[in-house]
Amino acid sequence: MSEIKEGKSKIEQIKELASAKHTDIRFITDGTIEGSKNNTEYAIATDTGLFFYLLKKDSLQPLDHVLWKDVKEIKVDHLAMRTNLTLNGQNYRLVNEGKKITNLAIEKSEAKVEKVDRRWHQKILGFRSGTTWKKIIAVIAYLFLFGFIGSFFAEEETPVISEEENPAEVADEEIEASDEKKEVFDRDGSREDENDLGEVAEEEPIEGKVFWEDEIIEIAATDQSETEKHDAVMALVSDYEFTKEEITTFEEQIISDFKDGTYLADIENHEYMLKNIFKARAIDIFYEDELMEPIDSFAFDFLQNTKYTYRKVDAVDSEAVRTNAEQMKASLSEIE
Repeated sequence: MSEIKEGKSKIEQIKELASAKHTDIRFITDGTIEGSKNNTEYAIATDTGLFFYLLKKDSLQPLDHVLWKDVKEIKVDHLAMRTNLTLNGQNYRLVNEGKKITNLAIEKSEAKVEKVDRRWHQKILGFRSGTTWKKIIAVIAYLFLFGFIGSFFAEEETPVISEEENPAEVADEEIEASDEKKEVFDRDGSREDENDLGEVAEEEPIEGKVFWEDEIIEIAATDQSETEKHDAVMALVSDYEFTKEEITTFEEQIISDFKDGTYLADIENHEYMLKNIFKARAIDIFYEDELMEPIDSFAFDFLQNTKYTYRKVDAVDSEAVRTNAEQMKASLSEIE
């Protein structure tokens, strides 16, 4: 095994060693197995599963692993500084990348998912257990810390004006420069309004932009299985950059479909189901779990019902689907 070069970060060292073992690495982070006494464990999430190693003498010693295809139950508890991810009853603690690894586990497995609901203050160190004396100590510690940090910013810096600079002259030069920028001329020398040029520029077509709906239509038309089509859409949504306007539109659409009772009316309609999977997953990615937005919870349950019925994992009238539907109704009551 090649020696690790000095100067590299610990994660870079782990990645170099792990690359020899895994060709499909997605995320690497500090992580521990509940009950373990080791201080240098690392979690490596791949397209195949989640693997835990101990760094020992410039080599990785395997400790535990779970393959996504074998995961039947997922329980996730997002805290302020870490994520507790429970897979098939075994708890793992992830310091970073917790949400990304959880999303990967959900995407790659057929597991039922349970999210632990916590208010924002219940995620903070000292407030997680709910013990009164721990809360008091935490408040005192945080006040002291914030006061100490604030002392560094107590004095405001006064801007220094060079003796050679006359503020009035500087202001005049800026106004003249601004006026020069506004004077735009045609080729024939006639003056043209700047706003008109802006309007022309906005009318130019966007080149090379791939629209997600076109992609989904192509995926739906393939001969792949429902699971393969679902995975392709999940990969597509992970790489797509959303605007707030798009997310708002998606929210309105899936809420409307749920209220109308149409979202599971035709699970054989590949294009419709895949588009709803895309929209719900986009909303789930857009909002941080820590904020506990009702629309995020609604979208998550909507996604569960849509993807599992589409992939024939759950029947439309199954208990799991009914339970998620009740949770969606509860989320809607908070939204409205």
